[in-house]
Amino acid sequence: MTDFWIAAGTILLGVVIQFVVMGAVRGTIERVWPIEPARPARDTVNLASYLTWFLASVVLSPGVSLYGTLLVNQFGSGFIALPKTGWGAVGGFLLYFAVMDFAEYVFHLAEHKFPWLWSMHSLHHSDRNFDSTTGVLHHWGAPIVHALTVTVPLGLVFKIPPLYVALYSLIGLHVYLMHANVKLDFGRWAWVWTSPSYHRVHHSCAPQHVDRNFASMLPIWDVLFRTYRPAQPGEWPPVGLDDGDHAKSLFDLLFWPVRGLVRGWARPAVVR
Repeated sequence: MTDFWIAAGTILLGVVIQFVVMGAVRGTIERVWPIEPARPARDTVNLASYLTWFLASVVLSPGVSLYGTLLVNQFGSGFIALPKTGWGAVGGFLLYFAVMDFAEYVFHLAEHKFPWLWSMHSLHHSDRNFDSTTGVLHHWGAPIVHALTVTVPLGLVFKIPPLYVALYSLIGLHVYLMHANVKLDFGRWAWVWTSPSYHRVHHSCAPQHVDRNFASMLPIWDVLFRTYRPAQPGEWPPVGLDDGDHAKSLFDLLFWPVRGLVRGWARPAVVR
């Protein structure tokens, strides 16, 4: 029972930290050097999306996200035990980071290539105000699929120290900077680490930017697999879906992939 409360407390702390980091990005650099006017304060769809995802995850999949790896490790899985201490732990973490980031790249690529995954992931791309809160705009079903296809299988292969997961989670807070509404570009070093300009190209609705820049943190995967497209100097393209569709309500957040069908069921056609 003690382990349960430690895990629950860790997850809740993670939620608080994410809101703090997101708020810090919005209150500092997005105010100082924005690409476009700030999102209206009344627009809370993205935060509602995050809370919906969190509640669904707690109810449907307690082992969601990175914690899926630790969960399966608790049952004795993991053929390759990564070092916990010394210089071996440094090398072990770098290996874990590279494998995890590559897995994120492959999963993200799949979200754009397979229609049933895109039906969920398109909610993330529907945001027409690209900023730090875009990082939490996801359909609640996507992280569960991610856990089953990425973090749980990773836990079956590797025995991963909890410290690795904690460090990766902290580095993963970069997602809020990556989506920030800020004029930040790494220029010739764009292939080293993802930046707001680099990821904005991925969210662009311009035809020349389709299926580019899938990397989570290491753009080298895009370079290797020919999906690399760094932003040109001063290039800040418009974002969103081609048809302009976007979530307007909690109903859209819950039923985004099938909301048309659900509305049809709720209001069947009148036979005349």
